[in-house]
Amino acid sequence: MRRVSRWPKLKHFDNVTSKKINNGQSWLDIEKSILPCIAHLLPRNSPWVHAIRAHLSYRMILALHCITDEQIQRKEEYQREYGRQCMKMHEQDGYNCNSPKQHSVYHSTNDILRKGAPSTYCTRVNEGHHQENREAVALGNHRNNDRHVLTLDSIKEGMARIRMTVDEYDREQAQVAQSFASFAAVAPESVETTDDSDSDSDVHWRLGAPQNLVDSRAAPPRVRDTFHDGLHKFLLATFPEENIGFNQPLKLRPHRCLYLDYTSMEDYTSGRDILRCNPEFQSNSDQRFDFVNVNTVGDDTLSFARILYLFRCRLPSGREEDISFVRLLKKSNWKPKTFWRNCRIFSDDGETVFMLPRFFVRGAHMITAFGSPKETITYYLDDCVDQDWFLRAGN
Repeated sequence: MRRVSRWPKLKHFDNVTSKKINNGQSWLDIEKSILPCIAHLLPRNSPWVHAIRAHLSYRMILALHCITDEQIQRKEEYQREYGRQCMKMHEQDGYNCNSPKQHSVYHSTNDILRKGAPSTYCTRVNEGHHQENREAVALGNHRNNDRHVLTLDSIKEGMARIRMTVDEYDREQAQVAQSFASFAAVAPESVETTDDSDSDSDVHWRLGAPQNLVDSRAAPPRVRDTFHDGLHKFLLATFPEENIGFNQPLKLRPHRCLYLDYTSMEDYTSGRDILRCNPEFQSNSDQRFDFVNVNTVGDDTLSFARILYLFRCRLPSGREEDISFVRLLKKSNWKPKTFWRNCRIFSDDGETVFMLPRFFVRGAHMITAFGSPKETITYYLDDCVDQDWFLRAGN
């Protein structure tokens, strides 16, 4: 688990076999990342792997802020699959699934239909009710107490709702900024000040962490030997109106960070990924080249690429364009001992191409395919890292 790559709002664990007590969210974070870590350790076609996947899918739907009838039907399919795998675990290993928390799974549909999404539930209903009523009665003349208390209570409730909404929004924004800051190694203040983009603009990205200007002929050797020639061919094909000589040097300003905005498929709110492209990310010379979901023309499947180089190119006309150099991921032919539902495995040995950031959709969390023959370049897609990715992946 300690080798699982980090991701904002996903708790990182160095050891999950200790006796340390975790809360429910920590257990869910473990469940999100544990399948790639244990699939190669368990026997082939292990029911434990399928049970964890079914239970995780069920938990992800319960965590949605908005749950549709179609998603409720899918949740029930996951419940039935979970029940079948639990029976197999009982037959093979003697695992007893008879516990109160197991039974709560089958009551969830009625709870959702009666009370809405579980994320809105509260276990502290009417706490402090008597104290509030006593204070309201003390403010009146002890006549028509019911109507007087009801009027004051409705006013206080409205004020409290407004205050709680504002405080909750500020708290969520601070937590998101802190999470992104620790993930991207930037100050939280810099994350908060990046939300000033024009909402009417089609530009959904912004480059960060600028470096010194370099010549296109002096690009880092790790990128590609024919970087200069390849860049010219790309610019001539993408911007034919620019008069670019084939041997004409171009000024580039490398960047090591990309702020990528997206619209969540869960509740249609705005989100932001901070992706790194840094050969020296930490003081110990760790490298960070993050993965991104790309929108390829004529392809309805999920496509991914690894960001190798980010830069802003100054064209001869004075125009500046943001360009990326990425390596496309290919679907891997390797399969783990237990291939779970909707499992996607990619190989980081595809073609290297230039690409405009406008084709970036959002960042992707990839987990090393432990136990594979080419472990350094083989990755699982973590499609349960958050609710948005859970829906994007077609779950």
